[in-house]
Amino acid sequence: MAVRGLLAGILWLCAIAAQSATAAPKLSARVVDTGGEPIPGATVSLFIDTTLTAATATDIDGTFVLEIPANGSFRVRVSAVGFEQREFRPDAIGNFPAVIRLTETTIDVGTIAVRPERDAE
Repeated sequence: MAVRGLLAGILWLCAIAAQSATAAPKLSARVVDTGGEPIPGATVSLFIDTTLTAATATDIDGTFVLEIPANGSFRVRVSAVGFEQREFRPDAIGNFPAVIRLTETTIDVGTIAVRPERDAE
């Protein structure tokens, strides 16, 4: 009986080790503005060469988690409406920033004229 329990324990440990060995590495960070406020809904895109392979959005706290390739080069693009996008080419997870600051941007639309009109009666 003790041998059966020992074998079950060894099998359980092997299954856990195999699962963790095959799990894809994850990249996580927090996206904030220049004042340190989180940017919810920012798009985080993963590219291998020029191909978009994965994307996610930041949560209410500005954080995201993205599975990345175990090996090979990739780049990560972070963008949000009203902010300049940033791009990173980390060679390892340790070289990726824990906090990503996006700078606000403005769009010059030129002159806008508003003229009231009356419905013809």
